[in-house]
Amino acid sequence: MLGRLLHYAREIFMQVNSTAFYSPYVAQRISTAPASSTSNSSAGTADQAAGRVSTYDFANMSPAQMQDTMNGLIRSGRMSFDDSSSLVGMIPTALAWAGGGTPSAAQLDSARNTPMDFLATLQAGIAGAQSRGDTHNAETLTRTLELLQRLQGTPSGVDVVA
Repeated sequence: MLGRLLHYAREIFMQVNSTAFYSPYVAQRISTAPASSTSNSSAGTADQAAGRVSTYDFANMSPAQMQDTMNGLIRSGRMSFDDSSSLVGMIPTALAWAGGGTPSAAQLDSARNTPMDFLATLQAGIAGAQSRGDTHNAETLTRTLELLQRLQGTPSGVDVVA
């Protein structure tokens, strides 16, 4: 039953997000670091044109940012749909409100935009699944955690200044 529920949630998630506007250079901007610079004045101009490099930071990302990031990673082929299933339940929606009932717009906005540590949450999920002897869930969560750890700190986009 849980598998069927997850499948249904993924279908809704993808249907809702497939119609939304998506820009990987805006949606995936999580943390920024200035491009490296040198003492050469012409290099400074090049650095200014290069802009800022954005990197993935799954230890400090809001659920809304994670949703956009997952969609981009799936579209680019860097994440499978199955790997994303472990993360879908961590993204609050009005349809699946943990508090019961229907959330107010302010509650939903706060839940979707408050940064959380997805890496630690996955690790806790793995520990919980292992303690219950749920090897399938532990393996699924582990694959997702390993994927996010490989991407952690890697470039996700570049702001280009015209």
